[in-house]
Amino acid sequence: MIASKAELLDKLRTSGDQVVSKLRGLPPESFEQGRYESGWNGRQILAHIASIEWTYPRLIDVAREAQSPKPAEAPKEASAEPATRRMASQSAGAAPAPSSSIPSAPGRP
Repeated sequence: MIASKAELLDKLRTSGDQVVSKLRGLPPESFEQGRYESGWNGRQILAHIASIEWTYPRLIDVAREAQSPKPAEAPKEASAEPATRRMASQSAGAAPAPSSSIPSAPGRP
């Protein structure tokens, strides 16, 4: 018989709760004992598992965000001149400054 999604999630939660309960019953110094693959001790292995518990769901969220369509960007102004300067010169009766797509060098108008 194939387990349903709800049954699998329930089993994962239950087994996770059982492991946490057993680990909490151990004295803290027991996590420093022993050396496993690549020299890791129990504390380091548990820290690694905990980081995966946090990281994997976030990676799924990032992948979903990357697949969802982005809203269109607002159109950019045609002029490089700040809008406030352009409005001030127009209200004073002056002709608008010519637009330029090349920014001025520092220290130059």
